[in-house]
Amino acid sequence: MLVNRYLNVSIAQNYTKPQCIKLESFLKKQPKQTMMIPYTPHPVLFEIGFIKIYSWGFMAAIAFLVGMFFAAKEAERKNINKNKIYDIFTYIIIGAIIGSRIGHIIFNPGTIQSFLDLFRIWEGGMSFQGGFIGAILFSFIYIRKNKMNFWKVADTITPSIPIAQAIGRIGCFLRGCCYGIPTSLPWGIQYLGEVRHPTQIYSSIFLLGIFFFLSKQKYKKSFNGSLFLTYIAIYSIFRFFIEFIRADPKILLNLTAAQITSVILLFVSIILFFKFKKGDKK
Repeated sequence: MLVNRYLNVSIAQNYTKPQCIKLESFLKKQPKQTMMIPYTPHPVLFEIGFIKIYSWGFMAAIAFLVGMFFAAKEAERKNINKNKIYDIFTYIIIGAIIGSRIGHIIFNPGTIQSFLDLFRIWEGGMSFQGGFIGAILFSFIYIRKNKMNFWKVADTITPSIPIAQAIGRIGCFLRGCCYGIPTSLPWGIQYLGEVRHPTQIYSSIFLLGIFFFLSKQKYKKSFNGSLFLTYIAIYSIFRFFIEFIRADPKILLNLTAAQITSVILLFVSIILFFKFKKGDKK
C-alpha cells in the first residue's frame, strides 16, 4: 500500500512538472489579445440613384455651414454686417479648397493617378494647413478690397474654425483617412490589419475643447487679432504632438509636413501676438 502510494506520487510529480513548464512556455509565446473598438469606414455615406454622397464631402459641407452660422452670430454681436461675413466665407471656401488640395498634392504626390484625380475633392485628400493658408489669403483679398480691419474680422470668425474642424474630422473618421499608428490601448480601432489610434476622434474632441475655450475668451477685451493668434498657437502645438501618433510620412528631420508647418505657424503667431500686445499698450 505504501509502495503503491509512493509510486503514484512519484509518477505524478515526474509527469506534472515538465507539463507545467511546457504550458507556461506556451502561454508566454502567445500574443496578447488587444481590446479594440469595432470600426468600418464608410467612404460613401449613401447613394441616391446613380449619385454617390461621400462621407467626407458631406461632413465638410456641414462644417462650413455650421462655421458660417457661428461666424454670422458673432458678427451681429460685434455690429459687423453679417452679409459681408457670408461673402468672406465664399472666399474662404474657395481658398480653403484650392489651398488644401495643393498642400495635399505637394506632400502626397502618389495619391494622384490621373488628371481628373486633381479635382476629386469630395473623396477627401485635403490638407488642413494648406487650406488654412489658402483661406487666409483669399479672405484677405476681400477684406482689403472692402476696407475692413483684417484682424478684427479674423477674431470674429476664429471661434467658428475649430467647431468646423471638429465636424470635418468626423468626416475623416467615416472615410478612413488621417488614421493613427498601431496601439495596444483598449479604444484602438481595427484598420488596415492592425489596431490603431483613432486620431480623427482625438482631434475632434480637442477641437471642441478649443471651440468652447475661444467662445469664452471672445468676451474678454483685448487687441484685435489676439483670439485668432491664440487659436493658431494652440492648434499648432496640438497638431505637432498628435502627428507623432498619426501614420503620416516623415519628410524632413523625421518630422511630417504638418509638424514643420505647425512649428512655423506657432513661431509666427507668438511673434505677432506679443508685437500687437506691446503696440496695444502704447
